[in-house]
This record gives sequence, C-alpha cells and structure tokens, in this order.
Amino acid sequence: MKQNKRISGGTKKMTDKKIVGVKGETIASNFLKRKGFEIIERNYLKKCGEIDIVAKLKNEETLHFVEVKTVIRETHVQKRVDTFRPEENVHTRKRQRLKRTIAYFLAEHFGKREVSWQFDVLVVYLDSFEKSAKAVFMKNIIL
Repeated sequence: MKQNKRISGGTKKMTDKKIVGVKGETIASNFLKRKGFEIIERNYLKKCGEIDIVAKLKNEETLHFVEVKTVIRETHVQKRVDTFRPEENVHTRKRQRLKRTIAYFLAEHFGKREVSWQFDVLVVYLDSFEKSAKAVFMKNIIL
C-alpha cells in the first residue's frame, strides 16, 4: 500500500515501511512526553545519518538522542514468543552513522561547549489486530 503525502507543491509516495516508521516515531514522541521529556527535534537529517528524536527531560540538562525502531505484530496469528529483537537493528554501521550525526547536531547547536548527552533506543511494537501499541525504552546505550 502506498499513501500520497502532499509536500510543498508536489506529491511524494510513502511506502508501507515509511508509514509504519512515522507512526512509530509519533507514538515514541508521545510516550516520551508522558514520561516528562521535552521534544527538541524530530528527524534531524544530515548526509551521514538521521536522528529520530532529540529530547531532554524537563529540569535536566542531559540531551537524549533516541533511535526509534517500530515493528508490527500480528498477535492473532503470532502466538509464539518472538526471538527477533528490533533493537538489534542498531548495528555497528548504524551506530557509526549515529555518532557522526550526533557530533554534527552538537556542533551545530552548541559549538565547542561541553554538553551532557546519551543515546537511547525506543522500540514500538504495533499490534494491528488489537489496535494497540507497546513501547520499550532502553536508556543510555553505548555507541
């Protein structure tokens, strides 16, 4: 299924994978807001990579660079325990690109000033049968 999305004067087709990703990032943003985070930026994009969400807990200085991984589960069909872990898709090459992208973000927004930051992964499980979502937040992952 493709969905047309209007983009400044043109029409861009979104793939199913992109639609699921956008939905997961919206759910992740709402989850973080409910946990007391302020969303600073979404989809920060540079040639070397993209950061899904940049957030900060209110009343704290540490920046959180959050990678969102979204998967769809068909629970009415899939009754077994999954061995697939979406966070494993944050592989070595992805982590290297994230490091460079984070460095760009920090330089662009803070110059040479020291900033406390950490990398987190937020996995969103979408259940299309139950029409529900579950978020699992893994904090302070080593890049």
